[in-house]
Amino acid sequence: TGTSAAAPHVAGAAALIKSTNPSYSRTQLWDALIEATVDIGTPGRDNDSGYGKLVLPILLHQLPSSGIFGYSPPTVTKNPKSVEFGFEGIGEDVAVSWALKNDAEVGILVNGQQRWKVSVNDDWRTLWVIISQADLNSGQNVIEFRNRANQNRTSSFTHWQLKDVRLWKPFNAKLIAGAEFLGSPRSVVESGLGDPFPTPFNAEVTIPFAFAEAGPVRLTVYNLMGQQVRVLADEWVDAGAHRVRWDGRTAAGTEAASGVYWAVLQAEGVVQTAKLALIR
Repeated sequence: TGTSAAAPHVAGAAALIKSTNPSYSRTQLWDALIEATVDIGTPGRDNDSGYGKLVLPILLHQLPSSGIFGYSPPTVTKNPKSVEFGFEGIGEDVAVSWALKNDAEVGILVNGQQRWKVSVNDDWRTLWVIISQADLNSGQNVIEFRNRANQNRTSSFTHWQLKDVRLWKPFNAKLIAGAEFLGSPRSVVESGLGDPFPTPFNAEVTIPFAFAEAGPVRLTVYNLMGQQVRVLADEWVDAGAHRVRWDGRTAAGTEAASGVYWAVLQAEGVVQTAKLALIR
């Protein structure tokens, strides 16, 4: 919290926006930063959270090569023309799921080529497709959600919302030909612990995991000496994808020291681990 944490975060975001739009003036850059915020806390601008949480519409970063991977803001509410996510090719087909809301016709593009087109109404709808390996690069790939109505507008944008964009490594997935598919992508869920993000982290880390079937799960953080630091989950969970956040505090509520920790997932008779790097 505070300007010491916000300043480098916003400066980095400004640099990324400027690199994508070199001709932007100071005012245009400022407007782009405000446009990329998601309101949190007290509605509107306030002294505690400012304009809100800064979530760039373009997030190009390397993602893990196996298990569950990806990142999505809570909800994209600023009605952009398009939203893009970057990911690394893994040498096989990839499943992608997302949720859309409000009156909008959205094109789904993979590496600049439109592959699907979907329409939604005022209710959230979860959709998913399989992206063929033939349509993916071995390196960087981009999936884009493009609101067709907003493409040529400078004002009066069509209101639409996007959330829960997730990429999956399919488990015996079959290629599907068609425009859209409704429902849960559980048929392609591969159970296991995903790669935590961001890494390293300072204030909070998100630890993703998923199950093809419902069952009990225990997710615990340990230090390098094998001492239990915090139990993050110990409950029955439904099938599908889940995310648990760790705020870097111990079970006693004190701040854990900088260093390497292990997230340990125990479920379905299997134990999996993921490394966590905490930097104060």
